[in-house]
Amino acid sequence: MEPLRQDNQDWGPVRRVLFRFLFCYLVLYNFFFPLHLVPVYGEVLKQSYLEIWQVAAPWVGEHVLGVKVLYRPGGSGDTTFNYVQIFCFLAVSVAATLIWSLLDRRRRNYARLYEWLRVYVRFVLAAAMILYGAYKVIPSQFGTPLPSELLQPIGEGSPMGLLWSF
Repeated sequence: MEPLRQDNQDWGPVRRVLFRFLFCYLVLYNFFFPLHLVPVYGEVLKQSYLEIWQVAAPWVGEHVLGVKVLYRPGGSGDTTFNYVQIFCFLAVSVAATLIWSLLDRRRRNYARLYEWLRVYVRFVLAAAMILYGAYKVIPSQFGTPLPSELLQPIGEGSPMGLLWSF
C-alpha cells in the first residue's frame, strides 16, 4: 500500500469516519506499548491503565453482556476478560469516533495523522514480532513438558495448555 502523500486530497466523509474509528481502536488496543518504556513513571502508568480495565471489563461483562468475568493475569489473551476488553475497546472507539466526528467536521483529510499511525503500528508490530521471535529462539517460553502435564487427561486441560505441551 502506497502512503498517502496528497495533503490536499479530500477523503470523503466515510473514509474520514472509518479512519477516526481505526485510529481510536488501534491506539486504545496498543495504548500501553510505549508507556512501559518511559523512565521512572512507565510501569506506574502501565499499572494504572491495567487497573482501570481490571474494574471496567468485569463490570461491562456482568451488566452489559451478562457474563461473569474473572481477571486472571496470564498473558494468554484468550480469556473471557480479554474478549470483554476488546468489546469495550470497540465501544469506546465508536463513542470517541462519534465525538471526534462532531467536533472535527470540517477537516478534509488526516494524511499526516495517517502517516503517524502507520509508524506507530509498525513499531508495535515490530516489537511484538521481535519479542515473540526471541521467546521461540531462546528456550524460555516452551520448555520440556512436566510428567504431570503429560499424564493429565486431555479434557482436564485448557486448549492453550494442550497446545503448549506440544
